[in-house]
Amino acid sequence: GMGTIDGARRGLVPAVGLVALVGLGVVLTVGAVGRPAYNLSLYPVQEVSWLEQHHLVPGRVATTDYVGNYLEFRFGTRADAFIDDRADVFPPAVEKDYGVLLSGSARWRQVLARYRFDVVLWPRSEALASLISEDPGWRVQMSDRHWVVAVRTRRPG
Repeated sequence: GMGTIDGARRGLVPAVGLVALVGLGVVLTVGAVGRPAYNLSLYPVQEVSWLEQHHLVPGRVATTDYVGNYLEFRFGTRADAFIDDRADVFPPAVEKDYGVLLSGSARWRQVLARYRFDVVLWPRSEALASLISEDPGWRVQMSDRHWVVAVRTRRPG
């Protein structure tokens, strides 16, 4: 019997190894299923939920491009995002107007009026959030460390 392999007898080591491998597979699977598929901590999840409860989304909301992505993720084709991060699908005029909002330059009111925005969801750390918070034509409905939600109080005349 020298030099032959007999498959009839299996040792304890392969059986323990198989059990350990199956156990590891179960632990990894349970861990993967137990956590969310996406990390949404950088997005305004609570603010968008508030807007939804008040029937302000899905609909036209002035917000940043990455939040436009989140609105499309959450509401699909009903999102009606002003802009998202696909710069190649938006006309140059929209990109330019988005730049006005991002910079908080003097024409921000005209851009919001041109697109008939009644809701602004903007990062608190950016200029537009401060400008809109001080404007009598807008009322801040929500504000936290990261986001400002403002609703138009009157149409520009």
